[in-house]
Parts: sequence; structure tokens; C-alpha cells
Amino acid sequence: MKLRMVMLLIIGPLFALSGFFSLLHLQTEKDIRDHALDSREKLHEETIIADLVHELQKERGFSAGFLSSKGVKFTEQLSEQRKETTLRREAFEEFVASPVFQELTKTLKQEHLAKLGEIAESLQNLESMRAQVSGLEAAVPTMVGYYTGLIQKLLTAAHPIESGGDDGSLKALLEVRTLISAAKEQAGLERAAGAGGLSRGFVLPLHNRFIKLGGAQEVLLAEASNVLEQINVEEPIYAGESFAALSDARRIISGGFETQNYEHLTPEKWFSLSTNWIDHLRALELDIAEKIDTLANSIVVEKNERLWSFAAVGLISSVVIGVFAVFVFERMIRRIKVLTGVVDGFAKGDFQIWVPNIDGKNELSKMARAIYHFKQETLALRREAEQMKEDDEAELNAKHGRVVELVTEGLAALAKSDLSCHFETPLDGGYDSIRIDFNTASSRLRDVLTSISGTISELDNSSSQMKASALDLAARSTEQVETIRETADRMGRLSTEVEDFGGEVQTASTLAGKTRERANSSSDVVQEAVAAMGRIQDSSERIGQIISMIEDISFQTNLLALNAGVEAARAGEAGRGFAVVASEVRALAQRASDASMEIKQLVEESGRHVADGVDLVDRTGIELGAISGDIMQVDEVLNRILEASQGQIASLHDLSDAMTTINNLAAQNTSMAEETRTTSGDIAQRSNQLAGLICDFRLDAEGGTTAMIGEAAA
Repeated sequence: MKLRMVMLLIIGPLFALSGFFSLLHLQTEKDIRDHALDSREKLHEETIIADLVHELQKERGFSAGFLSSKGVKFTEQLSEQRKETTLRREAFEEFVASPVFQELTKTLKQEHLAKLGEIAESLQNLESMRAQVSGLEAAVPTMVGYYTGLIQKLLTAAHPIESGGDDGSLKALLEVRTLISAAKEQAGLERAAGAGGLSRGFVLPLHNRFIKLGGAQEVLLAEASNVLEQINVEEPIYAGESFAALSDARRIISGGFETQNYEHLTPEKWFSLSTNWIDHLRALELDIAEKIDTLANSIVVEKNERLWSFAAVGLISSVVIGVFAVFVFERMIRRIKVLTGVVDGFAKGDFQIWVPNIDGKNELSKMARAIYHFKQETLALRREAEQMKEDDEAELNAKHGRVVELVTEGLAALAKSDLSCHFETPLDGGYDSIRIDFNTASSRLRDVLTSISGTISELDNSSSQMKASALDLAARSTEQVETIRETADRMGRLSTEVEDFGGEVQTASTLAGKTRERANSSSDVVQEAVAAMGRIQDSSERIGQIISMIEDISFQTNLLALNAGVEAARAGEAGRGFAVVASEVRALAQRASDASMEIKQLVEESGRHVADGVDLVDRTGIELGAISGDIMQVDEVLNRILEASQGQIASLHDLSDAMTTINNLAAQNTSMAEETRTTSGDIAQRSNQLAGLICDFRLDAEGGTTAMIGEAAA
């Protein structure tokens, strides 16, 4: 999210909250103004109703005097008053039917509207009541009850419960007006009671009612005076002669009740005094109404001015605050952009960028100082990482160099058929298993070839002896053929010679058996050599697996370096030094992989040489098998010769009869001796071939084994 959007999200709610409270204040001021307007409108309604109430009160008084005097008094006054009342009634009905009142009814309560309906219904009965009064048909209490009920309804409708809004003066004036209206009503009732009592005579209930009505007026007017004092409004409630004259009349009536002597106070005079008092209260009521109207108008004007001024001040202050906030945020954003540019430069490897405003004490200066310290730490880490990379690379190159040197030297020795190569110096860590496996394979192969070399020497000696024996046997057979003719005279000597010949044949047979056993032993040694070659090949394959593992390690190292580079790139400037280290590690892993590939190729080439050695050893085994077969044939021939010699010894006495057989046997012996000589020559030739194959291998450091094999082959 951009900083400007953050600014809007910060300033927006503040403006909204400020606007909300401003609207609340404006709404409060507007409510006060509207209430003042409403009070002014209601005041017009109440004035019309109050005028009607006042005229009805006067008509009630004249009607009471008229009925009490049996129509003798107040005839003209009553007639004139009825005309005034009718005018006020028509004004009231006209107001009720006007659009202004219809609009006003929207703000009135249902009970207030119901009162107005009852008033309209009661006014319809006014003419009927007048007719009863004119015909002296209505009793005074009935008439007074009707007028009083109608007046009470009008007063209730004219003075609903007012709150006065938040303006205490307006509320107080409305309360005073209500109290004066109520006192005026009590004065009207008092006038009727006094006129009736003076006309017919006071009875106790009427007298008590008269006193009670006077007391009620005193209470209401005292309350009105207290309210006016609280709002510092001076109103002459008890000023003037009307109240003093009325007070004297009340005192006369109270004092003359027991004696029924009211001095010079007549009903007409009482009525006049009461009317003057009621007119005074009416004047007070009108004056209070005028004050209410004036105060309501002033409140409306004042609140309108305050509404406009507050709205203007709120708008101007909002604009000023908004401009100042935007200015401050824009300045802060510019400084943050500068710091962002510095960090971007660090991410691109440019650490020469100057970090501004690092000496301040505000948060952005603290951020700048943090970036500056980050720059210094990054440079230090970068130098340390480069040094660590150089040290690790040198150490790893040294380890790999020692491994490659050992493998190269060992494989070169194997390529030269030198099995005397042995490495004593241990390698680092997991690389030392390569040295141990190579030494083990070389030692085992050297032991096998040494054993084969000894067997070949023994086989060569045996074949030489067998060849000599075969030559001797051939000579003897020739002599036997030549001396057969002299058999007769040499029988004694022949017996001895045959016995000697049997012993020699026995010796030859024994030598042939030993030779056969040595040939079998050589075959076993060849099999062991083949197995040793297989183990060498397995070791070569294991070396290849180790090299493959090195390649896997190099590949995993490359992947780890790549992941480290990605994570360093995500870390931004903080990971830039690690990204360089990861790149160098990747390059080093690649070089290690290339070196392991070269070692693998050398090991594969060594494996091929070992396979060639295995093939040669297999061929040697085949040749030894053939030699073993020939020796077995020689052994069989010698056994037959032995058997023949034994037969000759047994048949010496039958020599004459067996001369032909002896001659044939001698010929066969000659042939067999030739075959034995040929076979022993073949054995010697094949032994020389095997010695020639093995003499290529160097089995010890001094080359003694190779020389021994060479001498045997010669």
C-alpha cells in the first residue's frame, strides 16, 4: 500500500470524526433554532387559543352574574361579550383550518390532536349553552362546569409540555406563561364564585371554594415570580391598583361571611374588580408572550449566525489542517523516497551512496542512521565473507588436490602393472576410505600374483624333471629294443634292469602325481587371482560410486548455493554478501564436479585394465587346466608302464614265450616315452607363456618377484 493511501487512511478517519462532531454540534444548534421556530409557531397558536380562553372566561363571568340575578343584571354586557367570544371562536376555527396549522400538526402528539378534537366538539355545544343561559334554564354550576371544562381543554391544548430546547430562558418564559394562564383561569372562577355569593349569599362550600381559588392564584403567581427572578426578568405581577382593590374585596368577603355584611361591595363592583384583575393578568400573559416571541426570534437569528459561522470556521480549519497534513506527509514521503533510493543502491551493490539526514532526532533521521549502520555492517560482512570464501576455497582445493594426487598416482601405477604402490599418509575425513580401499585391493592382487609366480616356478622345475625322465625313458626303451636280441644271455641282468626300471617308473609316477597336484593347486591359485581381480574391479566400481557420490554432493552443494542465492536475493541488501558467497560456492561445486568426472574416467580406464588382467588370468587358468590334463595322461602312461614292468618281472620265466610281447611293449614304451617328452615340452612351453604374462607385473618395491619370474621363464 502506498504511503499516500496510508496518509488518506490516517487523515480520512480524523476528518470523518471531526466532521461527525462538527455535524453533532451543528445539529444541536439547528435543533435549538428549530425549537425556537417551533416555539414561535406554537406561540401564535397559543395566542389565538388564549384570546378565545380569555373571552370565554369573561363570558362565563357575565353568564354567572346573569343567572345569579335571574336575568336582571349583565344583560347588555353578556350580549356584547358573546359577540367578542364569537369573533375569537371564528379566528380559532379559521386558524385550525389553515395550512400553517396543518403543517404544525405534523409535530404535535396524538393526545394534543385528540384535545383539539374535543375542543371542536365542545365549541359546537356553545350556542346551545348560551340559549339555556338566555332562557335562564341552566343552573349556575352546570354553566360554570361547561365553560370551565371547555377552558381547561383549551388551556391544555394551548400549553402542552414544553422542553424549551437547550435555552433555559425560553423554557422559563413558557413556564411563566402557563402559570399566569392557569392563575387567570383561577381568577375567572373566583370572579364567578364571588359574583354568585354576593348575589345569592355565601354558603360554606361556596365560601371555601372562593378562598381556595384565591389561594391557588397566589401559589401560581408566586411560582411565576420565582421563575422570573431566576431568569432575571422583571415583571410587575402585583403592581397596579387592580391587585390592591381585589385584595380589599377578598378581605371584605372573608370578613363578612359570618355576619353576611359585605359593606358596600356589590356583585357588580366585585365583578368589575375581578375583571380588572383578570385584564391585568391578561396583559401580563400578552407581555410574556411578546417576550417569548422576541426571545425566540433572537434565538433563531443567533443560531443561524452561529450555524453559518461554525460551518465556515469548520470548513476553513478543515482545509487548513488538510493542506498542512498533506504538506507534512509529502515532505515525509520525499525523505522516505530518498532513503528508499539509498537502499535500492545498496541492493545494486553501490555502497558509495551518501545517506542524508543522519544527524536529526526524528524517526526518519533514526531510520537514516539505521540504514547508515546497516551499510557499514554490510561492508564489514562483505569483507569477512570474501575472506571466508578464500580460506574455504583454499582448504577445499588442498583436500581435493591430495585426493586427486593419490588416485592419479595409484591408477598410474596400476596402468604400469606396478602392484607395489602403497599409500601410508592418511587423507582428510571421508576421503581416507579411498586410500584404504586402494591399498587393500593392491595388496590382495599382489599376494595373488606372488602365489601364481611361485606356482609357475615349481611347475617349471617339475616339467624339467619330467622332460629329463622322459628322455631317459626313451633311451632305455631304445636300449631295450636293441638288447631284446640279446635277451637270452642277459636275462639275469634284464631282471635287475626291469626291477630298476620299475622303481624309476614308480618315481616318475610319483613325480607325475606331484606335478598333477601342483597343476591343480595352480588352477586354484588362478581362481583366487580371478576372484582378486573381481574384487579389484568391485573396488574400482566402489571408487566410481564414491565419485558419483562426490558428484551428487557437488550437485546438492550447487542446489544449496542456488537456494542460498535465491534466499539472499529475497533478503535484499542484507543478503547480498551471502549471494556472492553462494555464487562462489556454486562455482567451487562445479569445479569439484568436473574433477570428480576426470577421476571417474581414470577409474573406468583402470577398471578396463583390471578386466584385461582378469582375462589374462582366465587364460592362465585354461592353460593350467590343459597342463593338468596332460599330466594326468602321463600319470596313466607311467601307471601302465609300472604295471607292464611288474608283468615283465612276473613273466621273466616265460620270457621265451613272451619275447614278441616284450618287443611290442618296448616299442610301445618308446612311443610313450616320446609322447611323455613331447608333453613335458608342452608343459614347459605353457609355463613359460604364463610366466611371460605375469612378469609384466611388479609385485614389490625392489622388483625381485618380477626378476624371479623372468629367470624361470628363461
